[in-house]
Amino acid sequence: MGFMLFMLLKNETKYTHTSVKNLIHTDNTLLQLNAVEVLGQKGHRNSTEILTRTLRENNIDDKVKIKIIETLASSKDTNALIEIIDCLQSTNTAVRIAALKAIQQFYKDKKIKGSLLFSNYRINEILKELFSKEEDNLVKAHVISILAKLRKYETVPFILDILKTANNRLKADCILVCKNFDDINLAHYLMPYLEDNDPKIKANTIAALWQFKKYRMQLLKVLKELIGSKEKDKRLAGFWVVGDIKAVQEKNRLKQALNSNDQEERYVAAIALAKLGCKESLAYIVNALMSENEKQTTIFGYVRNNKGRPTN
Repeated sequence: MGFMLFMLLKNETKYTHTSVKNLIHTDNTLLQLNAVEVLGQKGHRNSTEILTRTLRENNIDDKVKIKIIETLASSKDTNALIEIIDCLQSTNTAVRIAALKAIQQFYKDKKIKGSLLFSNYRINEILKELFSKEEDNLVKAHVISILAKLRKYETVPFILDILKTANNRLKADCILVCKNFDDINLAHYLMPYLEDNDPKIKANTIAALWQFKKYRMQLLKVLKELIGSKEKDKRLAGFWVVGDIKAVQEKNRLKQALNSNDQEERYVAAIALAKLGCKESLAYIVNALMSENEKQTTIFGYVRNNKGRPTN
């Protein structure tokens, strides 16, 4: 990598030379971040080539990768798209999100969007595959948002196909992502899932349709059935959605759950209460974060990583 980059530096200014040297010949993350900042400024020739080559390196810190992706997105140099798209395969969630945001930034420019037919097709195929494998709900939301911009008339069939054919986990995730669509006819396709046997699918349907006030009484009825159920998995799904939709009228039911004999129920209720702004839940959350208990660690690992509902 070093030889190729220094060939690019032949006619560059001393300032650029120093920045690239800091980027490729040091393990100091702060120096690397500063170098990326400098190379992102106008007047540095070959900066896109230098940054994309660096992005391909496996030994680059993820913070530096994210900074490079953001810098390349700001430049809107379409020659960087191959490396940015490749970053969608990163094992680091933050890197994948940065790549998705960068792609969204490119496609805000109608001229760019209209000229990149092969890029559009490749991104479309990769994003569909990514959605089916992805566990992070925030990543899934970005994926659907980009698909809707790239090939908007194909996005609805894609979602409906998932709802018809996917396993329950993917189906539940897809329903939750649908809350990003402000379209009243979404209810036509999602309302039947209020009758589904899977509590996560029911809960996510409530979350997706809560934005439409005309359905809230019906949604509240199903929500009350969940949180009042004798089955633990239904109660937990209900508690999560109470926090998601800010259903403050169910606050007292969550407070009751703080006294449950079941540890998991207590902590899921505490998280939901925290989303509602209840200070009483903080003691429970701090205790869970400090605990070595494996189940508590699992629950809060899901919360920290925005992965949605904890596993049973």
